[in-house]
Amino acid sequence: MTISRNYLWKYLREEAFADNILALYDELELQQLLNQFFDRAIYYGVLGYGDRREQESTAVDLAGLRRWIDPLSV
Repeated sequence: MTISRNYLWKYLREEAFADNILALYDELELQQLLNQFFDRAIYYGVLGYGDRREQESTAVDLAGLRRWIDPLSV
């Protein structure tokens, strides 16, 4: 995600040239919005990954508990 953000920012910088203070301000605002978007994408991706790992570990624990309680049922 970070590499994608850097490539996108590099592309935008090459295509646009800030020739006055308003354009420079807009460029700074765009960079902040771009960073915020990618930071949130990374954050929620990590949260989803953690939730999924927690669900999988719970399912594995329950399966192990069932085998321990009644080994003939497996």
